[in-house]
Amino acid sequence: MPNILRKRAAAQKAGVGRTKFDDDFVLKNNSDPFVPNTNDKVRRVRPVALGDRAIGFFDDELDVLIEGLRQWRDSKPMLRKEPEQLRTGRVAWRERTNKSGEAKPV
Repeated sequence: MPNILRKRAAAQKAGVGRTKFDDDFVLKNNSDPFVPNTNDKVRRVRPVALGDRAIGFFDDELDVLIEGLRQWRDSKPMLRKEPEQLRTGRVAWRERTNKSGEAKPV
């Protein structure tokens, strides 16, 4: 039997703050069922009413959300651009080091 987590605990399980969780991961409109920027691959979780204002989320549905985010992350290549400042700083350091007669880095 799945547990029901309140919004704060659900957000902690997803690893985000309550606002980010509410904005990106909670289903509020059936015409927009996917988490933003996941290319329509990861579905948002549906809240369950616990009272007049209180809502919760099924634990197993949160697990599906987290696993969907993992599969989406692993499906795309990991490309990381090197900042221009880092590259130019490294080139300048190599030029200074090579001109001063020290050993060249390997």
